[in-house]
Amino acid sequence: MDEEISKLKSKIERLEAENRKMKLDLNIDTFDGLDAKEEQKETIRTNLNRKYVKKILEEGDEGAKKVVLVAGWARSIRKLKTCAFIEFYDGSTQNHLQIVIDEACVGYKDVIGVDSGMGASFIIEGEIVARKVVDRKGSQPVEMKAQKVQLVGKCQQSEYPIAKTPKEGNKIPIEKLREHSHLKPRTLVVSSIMRIRNACCIATRLFFQSNGFMEVHTPIITTCNAEGSGETLQVTTLLRKRDKEAKQIAMSSYVPPAINPNNSNPQYHILNPTQNSNQNQNQNQNRPDQKTDYFSDFFGKSTFLTTSAQIHLEMYAMAMGKVYSFGPTFRAEISNTKRHTAEFWMVEPEIPFADLEEAMDTAESYIKYVVGHVIQNCQEELNFLEQNTERGILERLEEFESTQFKRISYTDVMDLLRKSKKKFKDPAEWGEEISNEHEKYLTEVAFKEPFFVYDYPKETKPFYARLNEDGTTVRAMDLFVPRIGELVGGSQREERKNELEERMKEFELNVESYQKYVELRDFGTCVHSGFGVGFDRLVMLITGMDNIRDVIPFYRTNKNLDL
Repeated sequence: MDEEISKLKSKIERLEAENRKMKLDLNIDTFDGLDAKEEQKETIRTNLNRKYVKKILEEGDEGAKKVVLVAGWARSIRKLKTCAFIEFYDGSTQNHLQIVIDEACVGYKDVIGVDSGMGASFIIEGEIVARKVVDRKGSQPVEMKAQKVQLVGKCQQSEYPIAKTPKEGNKIPIEKLREHSHLKPRTLVVSSIMRIRNACCIATRLFFQSNGFMEVHTPIITTCNAEGSGETLQVTTLLRKRDKEAKQIAMSSYVPPAINPNNSNPQYHILNPTQNSNQNQNQNQNRPDQKTDYFSDFFGKSTFLTTSAQIHLEMYAMAMGKVYSFGPTFRAEISNTKRHTAEFWMVEPEIPFADLEEAMDTAESYIKYVVGHVIQNCQEELNFLEQNTERGILERLEEFESTQFKRISYTDVMDLLRKSKKKFKDPAEWGEEISNEHEKYLTEVAFKEPFFVYDYPKETKPFYARLNEDGTTVRAMDLFVPRIGELVGGSQREERKNELEERMKEFELNVESYQKYVELRDFGTCVHSGFGVGFDRLVMLITGMDNIRDVIPFYRTNKNLDL
């Protein structure tokens, strides 16, 4: 037994020695003037005790008089004659730690140099001290008095794209930030939005997991168009193959010039141009222009990026019970509105043995849960938005969370629009879709609160929505909310095979392409419902942003794809 313990101790000592050597080789956290190995070991041990700004601020006065090491970026630097002040952040919190650097500090010259400014990265060691006077709202009770500073990554203000200008003052226009997707998360407004978005992600999974749903990872590349529209983004390798063939044909049409040292301007000559032209024409005639040969494509068939996870989710709902997906979807919509992008995230639950009423209940509960989660867990971010983008944001969210969502039929909505004194560009005729101007009137004038619209004309909804007994409407619903418009869309799915196939024919869809989906109706079919939540629009609702591009880390729209 003693021998085994001795061997184990020897192994631990050997591993610790290897670990120390590895860190020395990496040269972690070496400051100017710290060249001796003993001094390097000291620095490494300090680095292992690195503290995050969030923890330092949470400890407050209790952490005073402690020497700690932080690593992060400068939100701003005030350079005075004998000292400098850095608003320092490391991403752990929305707030910053003020760091005071005087002439006695190691690395002081780097801080006041031209390479140091907003956006520069630092590793700083210093003592946490209590501030005697908290001079303004938002100031922290503690600050750091720096002892050693290492400028890790320089950032010259003259070249920094999002450096504040005298004209812009303390606020950089959000439109300018869209042009710099790689730098915009460094700003307080974007970092606040992204932290709230992260909280919405957490709340989404908490809600569904705690309510008995299982998350299913559905495919991004698919042959099924759940929306039944032609607005899809094609996935193909045929273009690459076509370009390669075109290059080969072009090269075969030319012969290289003869090697002639006296010829300073060689010319290429076409070999039998007439014959080659006829040959290409014959090749083109053998390929029908109307149809693409997808058999030679990568998947052997026409494929595109998913427009919805719904069809795949239904297959798992028929075996696993309540399921949901949370991921990106795609539409080839040529739209420059504030609510549309080509790539957007959707939350899509499917519930077996549930009618449309239960789907609406679940959607309302989910939306309110996410809003409540953000209220409880994003106080710093909401406070910032309250002061800088929207007064009363917290009160608005609290009121939203406590409001009972109204429910009204499509027919009654059209009657309401027709009886209103508002003149619409799009007529409020039964059978027409609810247009953007209708949405705006209903959310901002008629109701001024969230409401569901249900039982739409069958022509306005996808083929899978269950046909009502009247033969003209389907069990479909949408949730509309102020500021956003449509937030949720869903339906009770058509569980009857014959009716489903008839609806697919009405939409001129190829039933064979949806064979497995239709076949579900042969084996243990049941009443089932589901819906999709525009996740990005939900973030817009919560943050108060009026443009969807500002709540997505990297947005994609028609003719606009950065990175």
